[in-house]
Amino acid sequence: MYKGKVSIVVPVYKSEKTIHRCVDSILNQTYDNFELLLVDDGSPDKSGRICDEYALADTRVKVFHKENGGVSSARNLGIDNVQGEYLVFVDSDDYVGQDYLSHLLQVESSQFVVAGIHRSMDNIHACWEPREGHSLISDDLKNVWSKENNLYIYIFPTAKLFLTEIVKQCHIRFDTKIFYSEDFCFVMDYMAKIRSFDLIKVHDYNYIIPREEVNRAEKYKMNADQTFVHYEAVESRMQVLDRLSGVELKDMRNNVYCRLFKNFLTYLHGLDNKKSVFLELRRFMKLTHGTDFYKYATLHYTGKERIYYKVVYGVLTLISSF
Repeated sequence: MYKGKVSIVVPVYKSEKTIHRCVDSILNQTYDNFELLLVDDGSPDKSGRICDEYALADTRVKVFHKENGGVSSARNLGIDNVQGEYLVFVDSDDYVGQDYLSHLLQVESSQFVVAGIHRSMDNIHACWEPREGHSLISDDLKNVWSKENNLYIYIFPTAKLFLTEIVKQCHIRFDTKIFYSEDFCFVMDYMAKIRSFDLIKVHDYNYIIPREEVNRAEKYKMNADQTFVHYEAVESRMQVLDRLSGVELKDMRNNVYCRLFKNFLTYLHGLDNKKSVFLELRRFMKLTHGTDFYKYATLHYTGKERIYYKVVYGVLTLISSF
């Protein structure tokens, strides 16, 4: 099978313990017409040196070194330098099966391919797979992005095949102003420029969550201003897809906003005095007043959780009145 060159972008930061597994899994692909762009994001460990060693050993490997600017800036640098017809992302602490590229390329004339993910978190394993088939943004997105399906699959840029021409012509890049859901914003920006996409029922991508990152809300905790900036970044893109699909995409909003809200609550729990909590809560309510952020964040909670969040919202409303 020959479908043209694939550009694989891997952002690298403090990855000396995992980079060999990641790169070796890519170099071992059954589809070998690819270039591998390793972007060293100012990593202070040996990651950059390891990347250079791979480039010396295999002409398909290109290495870029930059000052530390975060994963989004690293991916953007990679995008700026890709030369393949197709674009794929892999993270340096993850790895892929040998048929990863072959499976992504199996769909004829697709604008966008979404595959499944094998997730490992603290020795707990799960397979996230999409339903298989060809889907139209205008007719099918509302059903694909429903709570009955695994919505997490669509949030990551990994386990997906993008067309480089669309990414470059539409200047689609990762948003460097946010540090959470920037992956999903990139995916939505891309989906807003296409008419259809294909889902394949494979899970060659191995997504590894290290033990120290099991509590994701603690890692991504954010204050009221940060929460609102992230909400606006996601919501502006959601509204574009609402218009293209002809329906309000409620389930995906719930999926993203409930996690944003948990990140905010985690930040609150870390404050050391009641006055700080009070001021932050009041700030949050003033920022989100007139939006549907809280409604969507708690959309599918039932039972004790729903009661809990109703009480939280009552407290927030009371505090914002002062």
